[in-house]
Amino acid sequence: MKRLAVALALLLTACGHKASPTAPSNPAPPATSPDPLRTAAAAAGKLVGAAVQSSFLTDPRYSAAFDRHFNYVTAEYEMKWDPIERTQGVESFGAGDMIVGYAASQGMQVKGHALIWHGAVPGWLGGLAPAAFRTAFESHIRSVAGHYRGRVLAWDVVNEAVADDGSGLRDTVFKQKLGDTYIADAFRLALKKLGHSIATSNGTAKG
Repeated sequence: MKRLAVALALLLTACGHKASPTAPSNPAPPATSPDPLRTAAAAAGKLVGAAVQSSFLTDPRYSAAFDRHFNYVTAEYEMKWDPIERTQGVESFGAGDMIVGYAASQGMQVKGHALIWHGAVPGWLGGLAPAAFRTAFESHIRSVAGHYRGRVLAWDVVNEAVADDGSGLRDTVFKQKLGDTYIADAFRLALKKLGHSIATSNGTAKG
């Protein structure tokens, strides 16, 4: 019987049988929460922010991190032309208003984005004749800038107007219908509606 026990022990060893591993004696300490980015930004007299969509702010995990770290909010998509006026003459500001209201409740500033962008053009707009296109263009800028006047710190007036390869202006429906001056026209309209403002070369009007 003793010989059988010894033989069994040798067999188990040969087959790679090992004892269960033991837990480390010094486990890693739990990660500490980093200092809020907004605290460091405020100390430097700056704003720090992120682009959001309204649906993100209903996620408790997302909003907790967002509230902790940022004091500046950019509306990622919902202040652009297509989501505001998907049907000609019917405007919907609900999602953008939610972002602005949320920011106000958290003591955050808001950057409007964007009054004119080729990537968010309503389907009905491209079919308009140049004269009607200009009327819609001007009406849109006045309406959106006016709606958010006094509640938005700055605006991206014209977004991504230059071609990706740097060769010149991007060939957008705005350039095709209105010519190269559409950028200057957009700024003039926005600044007039926003009141006393400062325009910067990166496509932003700041009030």
